[in-house]
Amino acid sequence: MTSTSSPTPASRPSTLLGLVSVAALLLVAAHASTITSITPNTGSLNGWTRVSILGTGFDIRGRSNLVYIGSGMAGVYCDPIPNECTTTRIVCLTPEYAGVGPMPVTVNSFGYNAICQVAAGCNYQFTIQKTPTVTLISPQWLIAPANITVYGTRFSQGDASVAAFDFTMWIGDEERCNLVSTITGSSFICNVVNMRPGLLPTTVILGASGKANIASLVSTVAVLPSISAVTPSVGSLAGGQTVTIYGTSFSPDVSSNYVTIHGAPCIVDYYGTLYITCKTTPVAAATTSASRIVSPNVSSTVDAYYNLPAGYDLDLYFVGTIQYLSPDSTAVTSNFNTYIGAISCEQCGFRVTSQFVPTFTGNHTFSLNGDDWFEMWLSDSSEPVVRARGVTATGSTRALDVDGFNPRRIISYQGCCTYISSAPQYLVAGKTYWLRMFVKNGYGALGLTGRVSFNNLTNVPLETMLYNSADYVSPVQVLVNDMQALPQKSCLNFSSCDYNFVASATPTVTGVSPTSIGPQQSLTITGTGFDTSTTNPGTSTACAVATLCGGGGCACATQALCGLHTSLCSWSGSACVYRYNPPQCFQWSLNTVTVGGQPCNVTSQTSTQLVCTMPFVTAGSKRVIVSIATTGQASGVAKYVNVLTVVDGISPSSGSINGGNVLSINGFGFDPASTQVQVGNATCAIVSVAFDLITCIVPSLGAEGAASVRVLTSNARAYILPTSYQYDAKPVRPGTTVEVTESSITPINGPANGATRVFVTLPTAYSMSSSTAISVVIGGVPCAVRAAGSNSIQCFTGVAAAAGTFLCCRRHLALVRQHQWRQCAVHQRLRFRSSVHTSASRQCDVRDRQRCL
Repeated sequence: MTSTSSPTPASRPSTLLGLVSVAALLLVAAHASTITSITPNTGSLNGWTRVSILGTGFDIRGRSNLVYIGSGMAGVYCDPIPNECTTTRIVCLTPEYAGVGPMPVTVNSFGYNAICQVAAGCNYQFTIQKTPTVTLISPQWLIAPANITVYGTRFSQGDASVAAFDFTMWIGDEERCNLVSTITGSSFICNVVNMRPGLLPTTVILGASGKANIASLVSTVAVLPSISAVTPSVGSLAGGQTVTIYGTSFSPDVSSNYVTIHGAPCIVDYYGTLYITCKTTPVAAATTSASRIVSPNVSSTVDAYYNLPAGYDLDLYFVGTIQYLSPDSTAVTSNFNTYIGAISCEQCGFRVTSQFVPTFTGNHTFSLNGDDWFEMWLSDSSEPVVRARGVTATGSTRALDVDGFNPRRIISYQGCCTYISSAPQYLVAGKTYWLRMFVKNGYGALGLTGRVSFNNLTNVPLETMLYNSADYVSPVQVLVNDMQALPQKSCLNFSSCDYNFVASATPTVTGVSPTSIGPQQSLTITGTGFDTSTTNPGTSTACAVATLCGGGGCACATQALCGLHTSLCSWSGSACVYRYNPPQCFQWSLNTVTVGGQPCNVTSQTSTQLVCTMPFVTAGSKRVIVSIATTGQASGVAKYVNVLTVVDGISPSSGSINGGNVLSINGFGFDPASTQVQVGNATCAIVSVAFDLITCIVPSLGAEGAASVRVLTSNARAYILPTSYQYDAKPVRPGTTVEVTESSITPINGPANGATRVFVTLPTAYSMSSSTAISVVIGGVPCAVRAAGSNSIQCFTGVAAAAGTFLCCRRHLALVRQHQWRQCAVHQRLRFRSSVHTSASRQCDVRDRQRCL
């Protein structure tokens, strides 16, 4: 019997290892994804090929799948497109060329490499045979929006499931060329939408093949700015009018748009997608626009000559026929090529006259193609170049250039059907050059085509750059990033791009009255050409007091605030804006008046007189400027008014003989830079100066008595207040109960949203110094103390939760022990006196009114 022996100890690890390996393989097989196909498996050397990998077990989270081309995980990364990945498909974009020949593709999903199930292997190859090449982009100069045609080799539209998204053409840093035709193997058409201007590099990506090589001469596209309309068409000689210029490809950077109107700068202040606005500047005299053609959509004049002699040659018969004799027919056309090509004639000739206006400064190369004898002449200005009769050496008369070979004849060729190029012509952007072409046809086909290139860039059709010889130069010139904006045909043929400075559109200011004036007083301006209409921007939600501020022109939240200043908003053409303290009203009038740069609210207007309410401006000499929205700034000798300082009063009116109180002086027109205050003959040290309030520290006097208060202002005037400041020697007794009556509070009501200045006057028997700590509460809401004197307090209300509470005042000395503050709330219709005892420990409210009286 044969015995079976157990494995030796040495053999057991080997067996165990084999079992573990099998288990590991089974585990990997259970989790690994599979690859069943790779399409395409070849692509552009430049990368960007859309590779679709089909299989199973992929991660739908896109970039959670790791795809490499080359040596496993050490290869180059093929970037998955997140929204195009599923459990059975990964779409990735290849990188640039990474090696020669077929290279393995590795897919790692959920930490495991996919198992290749493709019989020929899971490979990908970068190859020139799959690299698209762009050989021509036409046109290379364009005004967006416009179609361009791209020509080349090895084009393809790969993944039909994503349609046009399988194509990308970048112009500059914007993907702005939208596919509008089917991609063939050698061409496609796309539409360039409105975009920033410039000489921009191009990138073409065809998903099935990848990123294309682009010939160096066609690697850029010039997107040109354009103008199509200008409004308004007339304005003031003094400037100041807002002009809107419509067009395409303006720069979002306002400073990169430069505008002149009749040579005068127009300051660009706003950019929109299809327009910019600018503010005109003054000119010395009225202007007029140049003449313009009357036929729409015209770029060239074509003269036809029929029944020419057999064997006609341009040199022999040119002067006697085409140069001087009247043509058999004349037409004006926007495309001379199409026009001539549609004519069928033999022994005929054509003369095309136009003007060329270059967009760039530099060398331009012209090319012409005709059948069967053609020439091109280009002047160095807008004036024609004329061929003249001459006498040959043999004595016969024939057409010759005066100097033998006039340098302005830049192309001359006897032959058919080939483009002949000129020598480079240095031209200046925006300048007009007279241009004339001739073509003679014997028998058979007839045609004449032209093109032009700049600095050896790809040619563009010549007819797209031509203007009829009767066209005018628009008075509005726009440069965008130093690139001249081309006028569209609407500008060339009609008045849509005209603008003129005219006397009839120039308002004038002849006088202002009075010449010395204070804030909120009426200023009268006389002159001519003022506007008498108004523009209503609309009304807000109906408010409780609809008559305030122009019939509801204020927002409800500010209506009450404006209502405190109804005199400012008395004219129905005004709108109150609570952005100033106090509020200002701004007119709906088309006349704008400023005094010292601040709006003077127009309250009445005729064509010869404006009345406005003076704004709150600092004292001194201020210039008055009038502008009309429809025409611009008024002319005339500059007018000035002397704005006076207004001093209303002081608070407090008395205080300790030791001084130290904060004195508040109310008024308007105070200048923070130059205002000074004196009490008696001593300086009141300035704490702060606002437009309407001065605060200073009262100096000591040492004895009771009245002292005058003087305010020294920027216009070197000294204002002596009618109310003197009273120095008082009465002592301050901490803990004294002070009665506050309704008559001691001004004002007695205000809006719930706060910001009302409240004055509280204490009886004259009491006097406090600036060391007295004051707290004011209104309905539980602190009233911020801004100033306090010997017997007065000034504070600004906070925002209240509800209406109906009145002021309750508490004061105590800083050295007195801390007391608990109490509120005194009384029904709003009761006339009352409120007091709070510093030793009180109970709440005083409406249910216990006797303790408040």
